[in-house]
Amino acid sequence: METIKKLAFGLALAAVASSCNIMDYSPNDRYSDAVAFSTKANVDAYVLSLYSTAEVYGQFGSRAFGTSHFNLDGLTPMLKYSSDVAGYGTPNVILFIENQITPVSNAVSYWADCYTRIRKVNEFLEGIQDCTVLTDAEKNSYIAEARFFRGYLYFLLTRAHKNVILYDGLGDWKNSAKKNSPEAECWEFVKADLTFAMENLSQAKRTDGRVDQATAAALLSRAMLFAKDWETAKTACEKVIEIGYTLDPDYAEIFKHHAGTRSSETIFQVDYLNENYCHSFDSKNCPSGDDANAEALCPAPTQEFVECYEKAAGGKVDWTAVTTYEELAATYASLEPRFQASVLYDGADWKGRKIETYAGGKDGYVKYGSTNGVPKTTVTGYYMRKMLDENNKAITTDKSTQSYVMIRYAEVLLNYAEALANLGAANFGKAMQQVNAVRGRVGLPEVSADNFNDVMAAIMQERKIELAFEGFYYWDCKRWGIAENTLGNVECHGIKITKSGDTKTFEYESCDGGQQRLFPKKYYSLPIPSSEISNNPECEQLPEWTEN
Repeated sequence: METIKKLAFGLALAAVASSCNIMDYSPNDRYSDAVAFSTKANVDAYVLSLYSTAEVYGQFGSRAFGTSHFNLDGLTPMLKYSSDVAGYGTPNVILFIENQITPVSNAVSYWADCYTRIRKVNEFLEGIQDCTVLTDAEKNSYIAEARFFRGYLYFLLTRAHKNVILYDGLGDWKNSAKKNSPEAECWEFVKADLTFAMENLSQAKRTDGRVDQATAAALLSRAMLFAKDWETAKTACEKVIEIGYTLDPDYAEIFKHHAGTRSSETIFQVDYLNENYCHSFDSKNCPSGDDANAEALCPAPTQEFVECYEKAAGGKVDWTAVTTYEELAATYASLEPRFQASVLYDGADWKGRKIETYAGGKDGYVKYGSTNGVPKTTVTGYYMRKMLDENNKAITTDKSTQSYVMIRYAEVLLNYAEALANLGAANFGKAMQQVNAVRGRVGLPEVSADNFNDVMAAIMQERKIELAFEGFYYWDCKRWGIAENTLGNVECHGIKITKSGDTKTFEYESCDGGQQRLFPKKYYSLPIPSSEISNNPECEQLPEWTEN
């Protein structure tokens, strides 16, 4: 959906963020409830202030993981960051050094920021109760918007920390002590907020950037996969399907839209308006040959991930038979459209040139651990393509304005497939129909499965490929219970290409420096921050994070 382009505030509730993100509106504590809820325009302004939540925790956002913002797929075998020092290389620090996630220091936590935003929602929900300038229907609609964002924030917290502190109003905040609730209770809280939003938001698709019934239903389906509430997830997916969306016939085009346009399968997106309200995704993720001044954090797809792609006609490549550079180039060309749309490789067409990831090429190649902490250059022989703006030729001066697609229909179909699969054998056929719909969009042949393990394997494969780099896989591996041997106990590789004259050769090389990645069992649940434990005597640390 389009972002909110013009916000008419009746009072000074807005402050433009100093960073180059969309406008971040925050209620100003100097204004009393009597003023904030005195007109419909003021109430609307208050609700609009909550929308920055959708941006800051997104793939282009600024606050999801503090100062070390990185794509969480960098903690999976999908992506490899080039740097080996904290900041640019925080994922690698977590992957290879023990005890880098602790109650004191956790780069994957957003605890404090989430609770700051939850309090703002609760302030609104309490203040609107005495508002006299709205009809009951208008009041319900605004409450639904606010509860959508509270549900989203508690989804983020519960997904990460499991047992979190539930604040349903401001009264609890006046107390310094409140227990954290069991995980099941936390998911019920998320379910209640998102269900209320789904039932009270507009049934029609909004075109003004506001959340609607489909947005709430889709997010509810996502959350209920973590809760293992398969029936609710199924029903929520069916609501989205009933409202009506279609898969975009061109996978690559989904992520190329700017403010004012969107893909047919986009359910909710965050737009960026111009050079003053923009983001830096291109600068942080571009090939090094694009702009020497770019930040270039350089998350690079691994060889293991590349080998997950099927051929365009279906079926896996026998990579052991690929021995010459000519065979390698032919293999790249043979892979399905989602590979071509997601990964840049040596010889790929990009911005009017050919990508050069051979050693010494314009985009280069460096061995992991040899850069003294300087990122910018791939350590795998690949770069990300998905979500980059190929038309942005001056990324450090023009920045980036492509929209962040937060929720889309393909995810809903895969959520539906997983919910169906977990509801029993009678649903396996319908589950595979959803998988094949997603495959069919890119021309892949249908696949079949008639037992739970095979159905789930097909779903897992499609989620990994379809949702690549969108921040799902890390959390998927954890909720599937496979993280120990998928995120940990593995070593990833890249491809090193050497050019001599007009001849190129290649070899596989570890991009993990010969190390096995770490994923201790306790990482399934992230710790409650020690600051919360210190300030809240009733809050209990998770057992796996309690020192013996």
